[in-house]
Amino acid sequence: MLGLEALAAGLDPDIGLFFGTDGHGDVELYLPPEVPESGVPASVTDKLLGFDAPHHWTALAVSAGATVRSLDDPSRSVAARLTFAIDRGGRLASQLTAAPGANLADVGQWSERHNVESDATENANGDSHMSRHLREADTAQPGQVDGFLVALVRRVMGLPNRPPTSNILDWWNARWLVAILEFVDHRQQQATRTGMAPQRHQLSDLLVLHPGINRPIEAHERPSDLLDGARQAAVATDWDEQRQLAATEVQDWISPELAAWCDNTVFAYLAARDWPEPAWTLNILAHFLDEPLRQEIAVLARR
Repeated sequence: MLGLEALAAGLDPDIGLFFGTDGHGDVELYLPPEVPESGVPASVTDKLLGFDAPHHWTALAVSAGATVRSLDDPSRSVAARLTFAIDRGGRLASQLTAAPGANLADVGQWSERHNVESDATENANGDSHMSRHLREADTAQPGQVDGFLVALVRRVMGLPNRPPTSNILDWWNARWLVAILEFVDHRQQQATRTGMAPQRHQLSDLLVLHPGINRPIEAHERPSDLLDGARQAAVATDWDEQRQLAATEVQDWISPELAAWCDNTVFAYLAARDWPEPAWTLNILAHFLDEPLRQEIAVLARR
């Protein structure tokens, strides 16, 4: 765990590094495989997905650019580099280094609250508040510091993670809103191509798309009852069941190989991360749906 500051000093903030030590003073760089260009650069965390640290590594470190911002005054921010390490015992250490020409004191004393925004620290819930991690990670008991990066590096090192706590119904609702958006957009495009007026959208057509329902809707069924049934289905399932399903069936958001590599906690973080916040999707749906229908969907998605 020693020498994090020296390893990170002077590095370009845009460079993300992954390196391990064998416990005898030797350091090895990990070079993630090149991926086909998609127009969006892979994040630091994406480059660790699917990687198993060599058995002779006693510790793994991740170093990436970051922005330190005061939560009390978001206008105060400085560029920095965050280096974060974990050893085979699950012990954590971190080092925050100001970028050349920057000063961490510009965002206030460390007695204040801070937010460190980085590809390396952002987790699935949008919670990139790492100030507690940065100040206390070097003395924390294993398992007491969490977040997407922590869960990910634990999986890379072959260490167990605490069971996921995120809500499957929230995930299903986020997926449902995206499915609605894709459905109504497809209908809009069809109407444009044919020159016909767009079809009016019925709530029953949209409820079918919910992952917790996924069946034709009978005329006598109430939407609220259907969503209550979806909630019960979410309680009756768990992340391990969802991960194993994704590992055997092709999904539209994760490959079977990656799902098989994940543990349940990393899978749950990815599931939440790879779907937009419901508020964002509902805002886009305002361009496609009548306001009463959109409001009804919003109420159901919050159930």
